[in-house]
Amino acid sequence: MTRLAYFEIWSILHQRAFLDITEYTRARPPYPILPGLVYRAGYCAGPWFRAQADPGPRNSGGHVWPDIGCGLLLGFVLLRYLTPVRRQRPWALMESGLRTS
Repeated sequence: MTRLAYFEIWSILHQRAFLDITEYTRARPPYPILPGLVYRAGYCAGPWFRAQADPGPRNSGGHVWPDIGCGLLLGFVLLRYLTPVRRQRPWALMESGLRTS
């Protein structure tokens, strides 16, 4: 897939950016899909955490979820450490407040 195709998928899932359909036609997704899917997954997982629910299926994985969380956190820190930071520019005052960076 090209970089443009990834942008279009990301725009539909999360970002709400304009997509060029033809040379003269642009469209914008009305609502990002990904947050809605996360909300629905959380709603569907709700019955697992009722007071009357059997904790067996929830705890059958042992300590796998904390291990996954720590692994993802460590991966994020390594990625941030190994990725070079873009050149930082000092604060600059422009002619208007909208253009000040």
